[in-house]
Amino acid sequence: MIIEEPDFKKAVQTADEILVSSKEIKAFPFMLIPVIMEYTDFELRTFDWIEKKGISAKDFFLSNDAELKKKGGMYILFYNEMMPPARLIFSCTHELGHYMLGHPIDSLSRMRDRNDPKFLDLYRICEVEANFFAAELLMPEPILVELFKRGCKITEEFLIKHFEVSREAAKKRIELLRKAYDWNNFNRYPDSYNYDDIIVEKYKKFIDSIAPQKFKYGYSFEQDLELEKQRETWV
Repeated sequence: MIIEEPDFKKAVQTADEILVSSKEIKAFPFMLIPVIMEYTDFELRTFDWIEKKGISAKDFFLSNDAELKKKGGMYILFYNEMMPPARLIFSCTHELGHYMLGHPIDSLSRMRDRNDPKFLDLYRICEVEANFFAAELLMPEPILVELFKRGCKITEEFLIKHFEVSREAAKKRIELLRKAYDWNNFNRYPDSYNYDDIIVEKYKKFIDSIAPQKFKYGYSFEQDLELEKQRETWV
């Protein structure tokens, strides 16, 4: 099977299914560990735990933040407790994305280290998909679009303030949206799986807390199209 481009639709749909079905996510930011426990049977261990076993974390892990390992059929999510919380949350969500998207967890490091363009491309695609999953779960596009329609300017500062993500994660969110549209293969997903309205309704209280709904009379379809065009300013 040859994969030439990241499957943005799959990454977004998988994240949106969690946003719709999770009993733990009620607003943003949310507690990540209960969500991980809700959808996986991961063991959680710190980098310090592996150091106490006499193993150098620097040599054992490819990442400085978090890494998912598969050992004897068990998945262990290792995380660096010394990293800033906002950065760590994105990294752990990224690792959750690898699992939820069915990426070859036990082969990712070998893909990166092999001097073969085919494997490097596959590694890169897995990384982009996991990043997109994490960005969608922590900063859902349907919510950003609704906030934009209500007059909010979606910037790095806005994402940092209201979703409590790191500056790097906020920047990556905006860059990934731009990349998805630039690659011209991102149309969210088929209408039958479109959860946008459900997500907006489920998290309406959170949205209202940032930008209370303003009812406007004389609304037209043309106005909605204009808003869609304006959206280009932040993607």
